[in-house]
Amino acid sequence: MTAAAGFSALTLLFSILTFQIGFSYLAFRNPKKYVLFLKWLEVSTALAFVFLVIQGSEWVRFIRFSFTPSFQTRSGFFYLFIGLYGLSVLTVFGALLGMKYHANHGRYFVETLTVQQCRFLWFFLAGLWLVFHFLLHS
Repeated sequence: MTAAAGFSALTLLFSILTFQIGFSYLAFRNPKKYVLFLKWLEVSTALAFVFLVIQGSEWVRFIRFSFTPSFQTRSGFFYLFIGLYGLSVLTVFGALLGMKYHANHGRYFVETLTVQQCRFLWFFLAGLWLVFHFLLHS
C-alpha cells in the first residue's frame, strides 16, 4: 500500500466523522449550533476535495507506469470502476457544495431530506471505498 492510498483512506474516514459531527448540531435548532454545522460541513467538504485530488493523482501515476485500460482486461475494469467511483464522489462533492451554499442561507434543518440523503450517500460511498481499499491493498 502506498502512503497516498493510506492517507486517502484516513481522509475519507475523517470526512465521514466530520460530516456526522456537523449533522449532530442540526438537531439543536439553535443559531449558534447551526454555525457549528456550517464549520463542520466546510471541513467535511475540504476533506472530500483532498480525497478526490489524491485519487486523481494516483490514477495519473498508474497511467505513467503504463497501467492503462488496454494493458489487460483487469486493468480496463479497474479504470472503469475507479472512473465511475470518481464520478460518484464528484457528484457528492457537488452536493456538499450545494448544501454549503443553501446552509449559508439558513435553509437546512435536521428534517431536511437533502441533508440526510447526502449524508447517507456519502457514508455509503465512503464505506464502499474503504471495503475496496482493504481488498485491493491487503
